[in-house]
Amino acid sequence: MKKRVIFFWVLIIVFLFGMFLFYQKENIFNQRESNNTENSEVNDKDIFLEVVKVAPEIDTRYISKVDWPPKVWLNTENYSCAEAGEPEARTGESKLVSVQGREWCRTLVSEGAAGSVYNQYSYTRPVLENTQVVNFSLRFVQCANYDELEKNECESERENFNVDNIISEMF
Repeated sequence: MKKRVIFFWVLIIVFLFGMFLFYQKENIFNQRESNNTENSEVNDKDIFLEVVKVAPEIDTRYISKVDWPPKVWLNTENYSCAEAGEPEARTGESKLVSVQGREWCRTLVSEGAAGSVYNQYSYTRPVLENTQVVNFSLRFVQCANYDELEKNECESERENFNVDNIISEMF
């Protein structure tokens, strides 16, 4: 009789432990699924590096961070940069830029919305046999929405702002 009771308790403990492992596996799978859907640009062949923990500060009044901090990953596809397009086009404008002596391909997609323009930036460059990708977005207010004094400040800030400096500070 005592052996049956011990066997029964061992069976219950094994069953509960099995259920615990099953739910842990489910939670890990669901967490990976949600991480993959957060970045629609990232595919199964990409190597997610990090979300930049110490992103450069943007000390501006009329330009603000949207998708921040920048996301950085390696894409396993070969690097290429076809200079073409316009910022307002669906695929944006891509062009080669030099940041601290390094060539980057900068793609800019620009969209206007109620008094602001949202710019999505994607910087890519070859790293070994992969492509390093850095993505972030910024919001630029429409300077024309302000009175003359603030409008001039806004326009001056925009003229003096160099988005490539963000990449310069990161790498």
